[in-house]
Amino acid sequence: MKLKSSDPRGLALAGCALLILTMPLCGATYYVATNGVDSNPGTLAAPFYNISKATALAAAGDFILVRGGTFYYTNTIRITNSGAAGNLIRLWAYTNEHPTLDFSAQADDPANRAFLVTSNGNWWHFKGLEIYRAGDNAMKIEGSDNIIEQCAFHHCRDSGLQIGFGDSDPDFPDRACSNLVLNCDSYLNYDPRASGGNADGFACKLHPGEGNVFRGCRSWENSDDGWDLYKAAYQIILEDCWTWHNGDPASFSTNQAGNAGGFKMGGDSNYAGHHLFYRCIAFNNRYGGTSAGKAFHQNDNQAGLMVFNCLSFSNNYNYALNNDIAESHEMKNCVGFAGITKNAATNSSTIQVSNSWNFTAASLTASAADYGDLTEATAKSGRGADGSLPANFARLVAGSDLIDRGVDVGFPFNGARPDLGPFEFAAAARSLTLSAPQKLPGGFSFQIGGLTSHGSVIVRISTNLVNWSPLLTNAPVTGALPVLDSSATNSSSRFYRVEEL
Repeated sequence: MKLKSSDPRGLALAGCALLILTMPLCGATYYVATNGVDSNPGTLAAPFYNISKATALAAAGDFILVRGGTFYYTNTIRITNSGAAGNLIRLWAYTNEHPTLDFSAQADDPANRAFLVTSNGNWWHFKGLEIYRAGDNAMKIEGSDNIIEQCAFHHCRDSGLQIGFGDSDPDFPDRACSNLVLNCDSYLNYDPRASGGNADGFACKLHPGEGNVFRGCRSWENSDDGWDLYKAAYQIILEDCWTWHNGDPASFSTNQAGNAGGFKMGGDSNYAGHHLFYRCIAFNNRYGGTSAGKAFHQNDNQAGLMVFNCLSFSNNYNYALNNDIAESHEMKNCVGFAGITKNAATNSSTIQVSNSWNFTAASLTASAADYGDLTEATAKSGRGADGSLPANFARLVAGSDLIDRGVDVGFPFNGARPDLGPFEFAAAARSLTLSAPQKLPGGFSFQIGGLTSHGSVIVRISTNLVNWSPLLTNAPVTGALPVLDSSATNSSSRFYRVEEL
């Protein structure tokens, strides 16, 4: 008899996937380096110093590659030219190097951004830049169809990255639209002009167009909110984004800060933006008094919001979608616990399905015990080489009662049903074992080990490793399960495959 063990659950289903295509250098390539001079031709051997020198020359299909080291800039880098669909202008960090752009010489002034991507600045791809201490935003985007990837914005004197216009500007769907912010970080931004009341990590507010997306981004310890979608009439999508510990005056050695919000999901009762929040996490937003510290905050948005598979804990309000509106919010498969003032405050029309608070306490109680590491240190630990989020934060542990308790909302899932929260359970470095084989008068017996109660146990048999037939299906079990194959009495060779769904 031969035994074969297999564990199809050894691979975790990730919240998002990233496809990277290597593009040929079909246009011109300009180089920028700390030892460069703007009178140079901008080659690898004779680079520019100022990024603005290269951006003014760039056309569709061109590359600007920025070498590692610290650049000290004062003037705003204005992007006034465009690439084209399928032929972007790429402003990237040089391979395996890390450029940092220091704008601390800028005065504290709303006109002093590090980058201003104007309404004529479309079809750009910014990648791998660290921008800090700008006099206002690190990057203000008024253009469209841009990609901002693996960039970091911090210690600026307003929001790290902002998409939109001014407060009195009109709304148009095709302005400041269809931008993708991918795997970026924004942290420790504070605006002295408003005593910390405006500086968010990411702001897509004040009349941005439609189709802006944030994916795989993190925002922490900003003086106001992690994200602010104030006066945003067109849909914004946040996927796999995390925010924590905003609005804490101690982060800035002061006694004043802003709303301490996580995801501010709108603002102004005249605006209705149908925003989507998928697999997002907010925690430790607990500062600013009893009316602040709202992790997922409707903030008078008049549109129905969709909040699927999110996690919120240790905030003043974990979920605050309680403004009465004509439409209905949808909240499905979300987890909330340890809310200081309130776990989930919702209005009467909210459609709630399979959220942790929708179950009876006897059936399901969400807590920190359902998870492994939930610390801030792990949340802000290093990303993968591809920009992916840390792989060991907020993962479910074996035996959690959040496993297989959700409803299908279209995301990939393991097991019989989706798990609650942003990540599907998959035991790390685990394999099922088949042991103790024994030939008995009544058949052939063995034992399955390493089971976790995640799902049903299915045993299949084969005589040729090609064609497999079911032998038995057992209810979920933890530990070991003995198996007797009574049909094996006259078989000369038998193969067994075990799966835990």
